[in-house]
Amino acid sequence: MKLTTEKIRNITVMGHGGVGKTAFVEAALYNAGVIDRMGRSNEGNTVTDFDPEEMRRGLSISTSVAWCEWKDHKVNLIDTPGDFDFLGEQILGMYAGDTALIVMSAKDGLSVGAEKAVRNAAGANIPVAFFINRMDEPNANFEKTLNDLREAYGQRVLPLSLPLMEKDRMTGLVDVMGGKAFVFSGKKGEMKATELPGDLADQLEDYRDQINEQIAENDEDLMEKYFEGEAFTPDEEADGMRKAISAGSIMPVFVGSAQENLGVAFALDLFTRFFPTPLDGHPVTAVRNDGEEILLHSEGDGPLAAFVFKTFVDSFVGRISLFRVFSGSFKDEGTVYNANQEKDERLIGLNFQNGKKQQPTD
Repeated sequence: MKLTTEKIRNITVMGHGGVGKTAFVEAALYNAGVIDRMGRSNEGNTVTDFDPEEMRRGLSISTSVAWCEWKDHKVNLIDTPGDFDFLGEQILGMYAGDTALIVMSAKDGLSVGAEKAVRNAAGANIPVAFFINRMDEPNANFEKTLNDLREAYGQRVLPLSLPLMEKDRMTGLVDVMGGKAFVFSGKKGEMKATELPGDLADQLEDYRDQINEQIAENDEDLMEKYFEGEAFTPDEEADGMRKAISAGSIMPVFVGSAQENLGVAFALDLFTRFFPTPLDGHPVTAVRNDGEEILLHSEGDGPLAAFVFKTFVDSFVGRISLFRVFSGSFKDEGTVYNANQEKDERLIGLNFQNGKKQQPTD
């Protein structure tokens, strides 16, 4: 698969233990056709919980990666453990992403694990988004969870999707930016248009106005259009949203049920449209061999610099290192300098990793 950097989204999935982070990754892979059925952590058959201990315990204990193609984009999902005993794994995985997607339970609201994830992402200068999960379960409360987030992090917390409820069931969602309502109609997140409930119209308009105001604050030309009451073009909206999310002016919120595959496909649509690319991220500080600090920008023709965030041993393949390239490019085989060990390392085979499975790079 040949893609430009602009078509890549690196997303670290974080949050409290047991809120459905791995389930979100499973649903994304299923919707994209990577797998033909969704596994479950408690059954030990998910893509990213492949370690024997994870399969035995039914929870994530280490960081792993998965990826899928979606709308001509490559979406890399870094699945991190939520248990505090494995916080180091989460932090290392966070540095591989350009956006932290914090999964939350609509039943439990703002948890300690979610708060820690937000703090860690802020410390690493990585923008944050939220997925309010478990909307299929009794006592799920989207409004309370959203209010908890807004009380904690301010009015920059803004929903991009709202749930359509029928009694206690989430039957569809509202696309806040598009101003349209949809009901779920298929196993892979398919939706069909429906009439927007009248009681949501004013709320929808209010959120859209708040979002447009935050978008405009990051661009003088858009600010002028906003005050003159002109609508943004789709390209202006997408570019403005990426800038606002990257700057932390907007912390977008999505809603759904990963376990029932509700709202995940819609979230993927907006990830590709609105989430920062590797080129939008803040420069990374690195230290040269002579001790000089430099700033690295995501440039394919710059000096090679990569960060190994995970190494594990496969019983058949041997040692596998997962890394994020911040500058320059790799060849399939060659020698690179390991700054920590102060020695050259030989690379043998570059692959895209999906759980424990590998696919050779182009």
